[in-house]
Amino acid sequence: MRRSPRLLTAATALATSAALLLVASPAGAAAAWTQADSEKFNTIYALQRSQGAATDGTDWFFSWKSGLSRVSMDYSKTYDTDNSAIPDAIADQGGDHIGDIAQYAGKLYAPIEDKNYAHPWVCEYSAATLDHTGVCHALPVNASGQTHASWIAVDPAKGLAYTTDFDGVNTLRVLRLSDFSLVRTVPLSATLDDVQGGDLHEGQLYLTSNDGDKSVNRVDPVSGQVTREFEQDLDLVSEAEGVVVLPRPDGSFLHTLDVSWNLWVNFRSYKRG
Repeated sequence: MRRSPRLLTAATALATSAALLLVASPAGAAAAWTQADSEKFNTIYALQRSQGAATDGTDWFFSWKSGLSRVSMDYSKTYDTDNSAIPDAIADQGGDHIGDIAQYAGKLYAPIEDKNYAHPWVCEYSAATLDHTGVCHALPVNASGQTHASWIAVDPAKGLAYTTDFDGVNTLRVLRLSDFSLVRTVPLSATLDDVQGGDLHEGQLYLTSNDGDKSVNRVDPVSGQVTREFEQDLDLVSEAEGVVVLPRPDGSFLHTLDVSWNLWVNFRSYKRG
């Protein structure tokens, strides 16, 4: 999400402490979290893996401001890259920024916003080739009040997708996955700021924020209850970005991106306990 200078102005991310402190929330104290692992990207890989992430369990998919890439699970190979993934028809309407992506059933779903924050879209791509399928959905601005498109998450079991606005977020938008029409809005129990990414795990949404605490919050998409899970131990001027869920044998399942001033991107893995 483009609200402060990105890759060129974020400061060095400090080494994350092994154990993170509990943070009180409207629902009480969340469980303790630990950083289990961290991968560092630099040079061109930092640029191409700087915004959002998704996975099908076989490959990683990363987004940046204008592009998409497909990467091996050990990060050593970039299979496909599209440096100009925003469709011409969307670019012609001002679309210029891809947010945190989602993957389901061989498709990538990429939220795209325009420079005036008036026309958010979600466009579909082939996960195998990164080719645009020709399908884009205009998010229902008039029906929901949303003007940004910083992240999208999908719930295939329910045929739904989820998103929010970027700042001063007090409402979750629930969309129909087939056409991204608005199903309902869910009031949140707490306001979230600078929401950069989101993904679904066991029926709960996990949202990353580039707020003052670089917080990770859990949101119940039915009740709207917000629980502060933990604060990422980042330098204050490092930038928290997207999040993706992938359970691993070491118990970690949340994987977050953050950007540092020296063109490094950190991909951190977290687990409870």
